[in-house]
Amino acid sequence: ADAQIGTVLDALEESPYNDNTLIVFTSDNGYQMGEKEWLFKYSPWEEANRVPFVVAGPSIPQNSECETAVSLLDLYPTLIDYCQLSPNPNKDTNNQPLEGMSLVPLLKGKSTEEWGGPMAAISLVSDKTDRRSSEKNNIETEHISVRSRTSLHPIYKWGGRAL
Repeated sequence: ADAQIGTVLDALEESPYNDNTLIVFTSDNGYQMGEKEWLFKYSPWEEANRVPFVVAGPSIPQNSECETAVSLLDLYPTLIDYCQLSPNPNKDTNNQPLEGMSLVPLLKGKSTEEWGGPMAAISLVSDKTDRRSSEKNNIETEHISVRSRTSLHPIYKWGGRAL
C-alpha cells in the first residue's frame, strides 16, 4: 500500500491539480490477528476500532497531529464543509440531517473545545445476532468501548462487565 500511495502522490504532484486537491487516507477497521487471543473484527479493543485517518491538502497544516477522538461518520460532513457544498444535502429528499460533524475546524488547528464536537468516540460491537431474525439483541453480550483524548486507557465493557 505504501508504494501505491507514493505512486498516486507522485502523479498528483506532476498534475495541474496538486494545489487544489484534498487527500484523505483511511481504511476499514482490521482484524485482531491474534491480539488478546482474538482473530476477528468484532471487539471493542483499539486494534479493531482505531483506523488511520490522514488528511492533507491546501490550507491544512503539514506535519500536525490531532489527538481528538473522531469517527469516520465525520468524513462526509468534513468534505461538504471543505468543498463549501450545501450543508444539508438531503433537503430535497428526506431532509434528514447528516450524522457526524465537520472536522475542518480541527484540521485548521482548533482545539477540541473550540471544535464543539463530541469529547469521546463510542464503539458498539454487536453480539452478532442475526439481524434478519425477530430475536432481540442481548444487551448483556453487547460490547462497548469509549475513547477520548484524555483517557490514557480506553474504557471497555465486554459482555456486560467492565474490564
